[in-house]
Amino acid sequence: MDFADKEFTYEGTTSDFDDIFVWENVIVLVEYTTKRNGHSEHLKKKHFLYDKIVSDTSKFATFLSSKSEDFTKSSASKYHVSKLQFRIIYCTTTDPDEDLKKQINYVKFYDYPTAMYFKALTSSIKKSARSEMLDFLDVEFEDAGENCHTTSGVSRDPFKGSLLPESHSNLGSEYKVVSFYISPEALLERAYVLRKEGWRDSEWLYQRLISQSKIDSIRSYLNSKGRVFLNNIIVTLPSSCRLVDEYDKTIDSSGLHKTVPATIQIPKKFNTIGLIDGQHRVFSYHEGGRYDDKIGPLRKRLNLLVTGIIYPDEISEQDRVKFEAEIFLEINSNQTGAKSDLKHAISSIITPYDPTSIAKRVLTRLNRSGAAADIFVKYFYDKTRLKTTTVISYGVRHLVNLTADGPLFSRWNHPEKQKLLESGKSAELLDQYVEYCFHEIRRWLDRVKANSAPDQWQIKTKDGSGVLNTTTIIGFLNYFRIALSKGIEMNESSYDKILVGISTFQYGDYKSSQYAAMARKMNDLYYPNE
Repeated sequence: MDFADKEFTYEGTTSDFDDIFVWENVIVLVEYTTKRNGHSEHLKKKHFLYDKIVSDTSKFATFLSSKSEDFTKSSASKYHVSKLQFRIIYCTTTDPDEDLKKQINYVKFYDYPTAMYFKALTSSIKKSARSEMLDFLDVEFEDAGENCHTTSGVSRDPFKGSLLPESHSNLGSEYKVVSFYISPEALLERAYVLRKEGWRDSEWLYQRLISQSKIDSIRSYLNSKGRVFLNNIIVTLPSSCRLVDEYDKTIDSSGLHKTVPATIQIPKKFNTIGLIDGQHRVFSYHEGGRYDDKIGPLRKRLNLLVTGIIYPDEISEQDRVKFEAEIFLEINSNQTGAKSDLKHAISSIITPYDPTSIAKRVLTRLNRSGAAADIFVKYFYDKTRLKTTTVISYGVRHLVNLTADGPLFSRWNHPEKQKLLESGKSAELLDQYVEYCFHEIRRWLDRVKANSAPDQWQIKTKDGSGVLNTTTIIGFLNYFRIALSKGIEMNESSYDKILVGISTFQYGDYKSSQYAAMARKMNDLYYPNE
């Protein structure tokens, strides 16, 4: 746009925007930075302008129209200034601190992992990534594009289908199961997938990123066959769905003994239909890209058969995701080749008190700060960092085990810790234990790093001097477990005493699964039995 990257003065403040993007009535004002630090200082110069814009967006829209011919000719001109949705994005290669984000909470922070995620998503599903981008920008369905003219509050679309009695599903009376046909277009604009690589900030994510090759293959099938898939899509639906009969009266499902016709009224909102099974079949109908001249008309037809599970009222996010993960696991349990990281992710949701689940949560925290920060894979594009599954299974898991004599659990000085062994139902107590394990393992690894040579604490490469790989990391954790079993005092000075000399340790002697032997050798050298 002609107004981008040009200095201007608005309401007494002089500044500029690096870019401006317009889609219908959504205007995105963009600031770019490649600085690793200094985000606060950078944004301090901008937030005076941002404050004035968000306090009266209609006034700023009028100003922008007077200054930019491109803006006047853009799609935004079709909308009254009161209908325009302004969003401010701060694009950065590094993640600003949380305090800064809270101070300027109307700014959307678009960091490198988020950018890579949307790049991969748009490469796979083209324009149909729009709904998720609008969701990321906090633009409500009823405020987006033409919807702002036609919707009043949360409206619903009706889909003809069937309601199953409770006895047919065995999910419990609070859950309702429906079956219906829906157009790919209606499903695409409402769907969400709990992808662990995405922008949503939650531990309760597990599904993989869309495979572009699989999408391309299915689109090729759609183009050549031009017909519906013969197997159904499994989804979850919000409790705000209405189930009505032919007289538009709400159906009471409590006394049902057979399947009955029903109209499923689904809210017109982003992020309301959870795709549990069939995301590739759904997203293969994406807008734009190859074969769209033929697939475009198919997108509008009621040609996807869906089995939907309607949530009960007042279900928590954790319970919702746990339910979806269990269904996902049931559907995919017979598939071969399921990746270990996927199993760990689902396990941590379904069986949070299992030592593997606890270990995964601890390792996730270790990968954020301290000596182990950024050592392990976080995102799909990480090619040089270490994979986590082996470290979780053979290193962290044995340290955090929830048993009376567990290396860290036995040392945890918490008056109510026994409850975790007796019932395993206290999520708050479990969170405290996870945090304790994280702090103690981090403190140990921090001292291992401090006692190593400066150039050693790097991921091992063919020609580099770094020693870090899965074998050495597990070796360090196993040595910590040995030290705990021998009654070492848990403090920095005690750790330093048994780590003196590790800078000359012969790490090259230990390959693959020889981490136990490495730990025993360290014990013999630096912490021998008295």
